[in-house]
Amino acid sequence: MSGNLFFQTQYKLDKAYYTECFEQSSQQEQGWQKYRKAMLLSGIGAILILITDILPYAAWFLFILGLVEALSVKYKKPWWITRQMWSQAANNTVHLTVDHRGFTTTLTGVKQHTAWQDINGIKMTEKGWVLETDKGKQYLSSQSLSPEVIAVLAEKAK
Repeated sequence: MSGNLFFQTQYKLDKAYYTECFEQSSQQEQGWQKYRKAMLLSGIGAILILITDILPYAAWFLFILGLVEALSVKYKKPWWITRQMWSQAANNTVHLTVDHRGFTTTLTGVKQHTAWQDINGIKMTEKGWVLETDKGKQYLSSQSLSPEVIAVLAEKAK
């Protein structure tokens, strides 16, 4: 990577950005596999309700917990986006700087730097890049990146 890499941009953390972020970075299980825990909890609760008189409150709790888990799986995306929109960061502008040292984001006066050597993995998605560090994942939309930065990310993703 060249030592003269320097790129600055800004983007808004709006609903469209959060939707893209979720769609590109979340790991979606297919079919009924994602409802496995919900079915297990509801099944155990139903069996305890039907078979035993011991701890009816615990049995009903497990059954209802399974239903709540099923709802959380069904509405995972809208719930996640809503939580992000309720956060203090929502509808604020992020200032992104990419240079030879790494990425620096500034949001509402808080500066966060991620060095290139701290990035454990880079995964290209349809619309952007998922950067994996020890602290978690960070998503960068290709819409806000220059061709030079995209080329650097593609090289590092190999």
